[in-house]
Amino acid sequence: MDQSKLQKRIDEINGLRSKSYNDPALSAWKRKTRETLISIFGAESRNLVDFQTISFSPVAFNMYDEDDRDFVEAYQEGLDRSGAILGSILSDIEDDTVLNNTDSQFLHPEITRVSFTRFTDGHYPDAVEAAFKEVIKRVKDYVKNHHGLDLDGDSLMNRAFGCTSQEPLIKFNTLSNKAEHDEQTGIMNLFKGIVGIRNRKAHENVVLDDREKAFNYLHLASLLMRLLDDSLVES
Repeated sequence: MDQSKLQKRIDEINGLRSKSYNDPALSAWKRKTRETLISIFGAESRNLVDFQTISFSPVAFNMYDEDDRDFVEAYQEGLDRSGAILGSILSDIEDDTVLNNTDSQFLHPEITRVSFTRFTDGHYPDAVEAAFKEVIKRVKDYVKNHHGLDLDGDSLMNRAFGCTSQEPLIKFNTLSNKAEHDEQTGIMNLFKGIVGIRNRKAHENVVLDDREKAFNYLHLASLLMRLLDDSLVES
């Protein structure tokens, strides 16, 4: 994405403030901004629609007078709104760039494979659900393939990790003292927690529009995958 072109359109707004509603400079700037947004996002993008809804004149008028107060205020408000919308779009682009270039490297490869495209496309609930399903599937497959048990949900996690009255099928330490038992139980509860979240997202129309929270969920799934990486090597 060409961030520099969009930043240039934003910088040009200050130069328009001394112009008026019917100045050719405004028309030229609106055209260039539309072209910039189309080149980045395509002709059907929501960002383009949002920009094109901005008005630079009063809602209703019969004649134009560039010194009329309503026109001056509407024109300046249109420029303010343009700056806010384009600035927000640029911020989202920069966030995507940071996530694609840095934060994504900290995700487990399997979580990146099943979730990251969904995440970068803005499908946060789908990304989180896919990540948690992948973690659960890995535990389920291990328990079935190595111990012949076809379990799911809490029953799966209790049998795989529970250490109160049984030997867990997957151990995260040697279970040689109370602290290690507590750690094993704590990690088991993390796995059980994603089962509950997975179940809700799978059966309800869950709204998750918080980008940062969604990415934190992906980090949680990645942590659990790495715990399995370490423990299953020894199992």
